[in-house]
Amino acid sequence: LLTRVADLQISDDAKSAKLLVYVGMAGKPIANADYLIALNADLFSFDISLINDGDDWQVRGASWQRVRPENFDK
Repeated sequence: LLTRVADLQISDDAKSAKLLVYVGMAGKPIANADYLIALNADLFSFDISLINDGDDWQVRGASWQRVRPENFDK
């Protein structure tokens, strides 16, 4: 897996957060984003909503979609 955190927003009260992560998945190790096309990797973005229960961050919701290799350069 090759991952890139594209955005992280934490609320002012630190009780919730939103996270955007790009993920490249391939059958071989991915050294960097330049290899995504050559390896024909599956590329996805994950929008994740988190809540802080006081001790830990927990996933409140998530969605995903397929994306293009250009997203990994952000």
